[in-house]
Amino acid sequence: MRIAIIEQRSLVRHGLARVISAVEGTELLPAPPTAAEFAAAGMTADVILYGPPRTGPGAAAGPEPRPGAARGSSLGADADADADADVDAAGGSDAHADGRFVPATGSITRLAARGRVLVVRDTVAAHPILPVIRAGALGCVTEYVEERELLRAVETVSEGGLHISPLLMPRLYAELADRATGSEPRPLARREQETLRLLAGGLTHGQIGRRLGLTEATISTYVKRIRTKLDVGNKADLTRRAIELGLLSEPSRDPRQDAVPSAAR
Repeated sequence: MRIAIIEQRSLVRHGLARVISAVEGTELLPAPPTAAEFAAAGMTADVILYGPPRTGPGAAAGPEPRPGAARGSSLGADADADADADVDAAGGSDAHADGRFVPATGSITRLAARGRVLVVRDTVAAHPILPVIRAGALGCVTEYVEERELLRAVETVSEGGLHISPLLMPRLYAELADRATGSEPRPLARREQETLRLLAGGLTHGQIGRRLGLTEATISTYVKRIRTKLDVGNKADLTRRAIELGLLSEPSRDPRQDAVPSAAR
């Protein structure tokens, strides 16, 4: 698996590289620190770990620590000393008057054409998730992610799945709740909605069929109808639409979350 890390803050970049390079079967590509340079160089990768730059008031203050986490723990909490406010030439962050910052979705879209993107954000607070997913990212974690989850996220994204850190899920559900009023009506029948929800949750056609008491062939027919109605192609796009339609329920504990990819053991 070929992995590129695009991150302007050196300590965060080195922390990510240390974890990724220890996994057997991965090749860490030499990559420039900005999305613009990566795209201009015509580079590609199987997975791109992207740390969007942050600009505006308070940008140089550094990331906020994860509640209960000690400074210097995990991947890059030491990055406070190396916060880099440089802006990606292709588009930095859009600063809002209330202090919120939206990662440059143009840069994410550009990168998504060159590999599967896993966004590594600098903080948990006040960063919208939906624009990142709509822009083409297949995953989003914070730089305080534990190594176990980072490896799981990389593995999921490399397979075309979607991974949102549990720390960010409350924010995502809040965004979905905010847009629920006045949102477009769901174009899917009840069974199709159930199928899409389970498919986005990672189940196979056969598993969905057993869960709903239907044949795998029937589920495959539902999925074809869903793709046509939503005008989407791959599973990642289906998952994005499931999120936008508010079909994903609150996450429950999954035993598979405790598993580390075999290459990392």
